[in-house]
Amino acid sequence: MSVAVFVFLSFLAVYVIYFGLIARPEHTVYAYLLVWILFPHQGQSLLFIGDVRLIPGLPLFTLVESAAAAAVLLTILGKRGQNETEPGLGREGNPLRLLVLAFILTLVIANVSAIALSSTENYPAVFTGSIEFGGRTIEQDRIVSLASIVGALIWLLGAVKYVRSRRQIEIIFLMLLAVGLQLAAELFIVKNLGMLPQVRTWSVATEGRFTGLIAGSHYRAAAFAAGAIYASLYFVFERRIVWLLALVPLFAIVIFQAYERSVLFGLAASAAFFVWMLIPGYLRPIVLAVALLLAWGVWATSPETVQDVGASLGGEVRSYQLDQDTLNSRLGIAIRSIEVLLSAPLGVGAGTVRRYMSSTAPSVLPVPDYSNSAWYYQMLVSGGRVTGSHNAYLEFLVENGFLGIVPLALFIGMLFRLFGASLLMGGGRPHRGGLFYAQLSTYSMLLFLGAHYVFNHNTPDYFIWTMLLFTAFALRRLQMAAPATSPTPAPIGEHRPGCSQNDRLDDASIPVTR
Repeated sequence: MSVAVFVFLSFLAVYVIYFGLIARPEHTVYAYLLVWILFPHQGQSLLFIGDVRLIPGLPLFTLVESAAAAAVLLTILGKRGQNETEPGLGREGNPLRLLVLAFILTLVIANVSAIALSSTENYPAVFTGSIEFGGRTIEQDRIVSLASIVGALIWLLGAVKYVRSRRQIEIIFLMLLAVGLQLAAELFIVKNLGMLPQVRTWSVATEGRFTGLIAGSHYRAAAFAAGAIYASLYFVFERRIVWLLALVPLFAIVIFQAYERSVLFGLAASAAFFVWMLIPGYLRPIVLAVALLLAWGVWATSPETVQDVGASLGGEVRSYQLDQDTLNSRLGIAIRSIEVLLSAPLGVGAGTVRRYMSSTAPSVLPVPDYSNSAWYYQMLVSGGRVTGSHNAYLEFLVENGFLGIVPLALFIGMLFRLFGASLLMGGGRPHRGGLFYAQLSTYSMLLFLGAHYVFNHNTPDYFIWTMLLFTAFALRRLQMAAPATSPTPAPIGEHRPGCSQNDRLDDASIPVTR
């Protein structure tokens, strides 16, 4: 055993012992979040230059994430940090309970039934490791994905138990702000200034997209940067830390240099939502008209002009990404995904969809000869291309089968319910009560991911969704626990002495129920 491996394993052991048995419970929850956003996802780091694996097929990140989840589980089982009465979810927690139970049941059924697929004649080739699959077997792919899902569920349980105050939720926002600063610093040091050339390969994809040492993909780098943007805006509007506005353009440049059309769509949709909720009602038609005009202008503008604008913003926009054919290919991908779902109605299991896309699953659906959709479909069937569903919601259904409709519908329904109860009041008007800006920033992050995932991201990052779902849920519980006389925040740009919502809610916490 090398010295580096010994040090790494010792670190994992110390981590589990300290955070599982010694540290304050909420610090254990924060530590998991820090691991997720600050430890390299692909196994690369300044210490290990290369895709290092102590266990074949499993990235270092999976081992560290599993250790973080074990620490949270130890804390929960040890019942540390609890009062004499158990913290309960209350009636408002029933939708969350139902969602978690439905998801666990669906997950178990899908992954158990997927084992039987190995014995069918339709899937003889998808179980072997290859370059396209990172050298991993399908079992290893499933373990990596399940480890992340189980870890996210354990974190959710720990967060519900131990993160119950506004200040604790603000710490989560600060962590998102920190990872945005890390990405911005890495972008300029490694990519733009050319320093640390030995890690440039891990920071920048071959086509020029910024992936980040930690994020490991341009999708995740953009998601982290978007989270940093809305965390910054929360502190600007709620805590009046105006200088944080200067960081927003830096985080936006990270998104541009991690260029992807679906990411830009998510940023546009979430930014429009954020502004829409802030401005008075009489200005909204004007803003909507301007947004539609800008959208038409982008559509009508020549690709060369868009490339020039993108380059001026730091993005490396490639001409083929402005070609409608690449968007039309999604039709062929969606048809193939539905065929796989029809051939495995109980699901193919976590993290394995791209393997089954190139399997010999029966071709039963007509493929319209529209643009290049039929050509791309044939490439998938023949194994000429390896990809997932390019739609996270469809990918989730293929992984979990038709039963996956239940937890997916519960998840979306719960978010809409929380949004309506938290931010809207009678007549659909924005509610400017306590925690407005924290909720607005949270739902803006959720909309960014939701819009982006419509067109891309083959394997959902379950933890990001779990973290944002918990934040929305916890903010609603805080809002319900706050005194009925909580003041309405002053309009933007105006400060009323003695009338800040911070006075009432800073130390408010979710009540303990018997």
